[in-house]
Amino acid sequence: MVVCGECGSSLQAESAIYAAHRLWHEGHFRCRGCTQIIHEDEQYALVVDENGCPHETNRDEPHSLCRKCFEHRSSVKCHGCNRGIISTRYVEAGGRMWHSYCFVCAFCQREVADSYVHDEDGRPLHRVCFLDRAMKAAIVDEGARLPI
Repeated sequence: MVVCGECGSSLQAESAIYAAHRLWHEGHFRCRGCTQIIHEDEQYALVVDENGCPHETNRDEPHSLCRKCFEHRSSVKCHGCNRGIISTRYVEAGGRMWHSYCFVCAFCQREVADSYVHDEDGRPLHRVCFLDRAMKAAIVDEGARLPI
């Protein structure tokens, strides 16, 4: 007999959801952080330690987190938005981690794909934007010469 991972009651295959290596009644697969239902089409994280064991007192019980709770608890935070990075698509630059969609020029807000510089806060800038910004901020004496 196949039983629900939450309530232990028997399941019928057509009404079951397979997640976190178990079957569940629809509506019984919940986030351990906020207790909200994790629907079949939503992303979730099955949190395990370095040995593949769930982080629970009972090692047989899966520890699932919804995307929001996992991002909140994630130790790797995006330097752009300060949310956890759970995607495999990220940028590592200047010793910091960024969601790929957060790695944008601090001046023009467009994606930074190639070479860049960063401002005093570590935010990326296109080289052209940096030069434009620097020129606008510079105070130049009439007789001064600027390096090219």
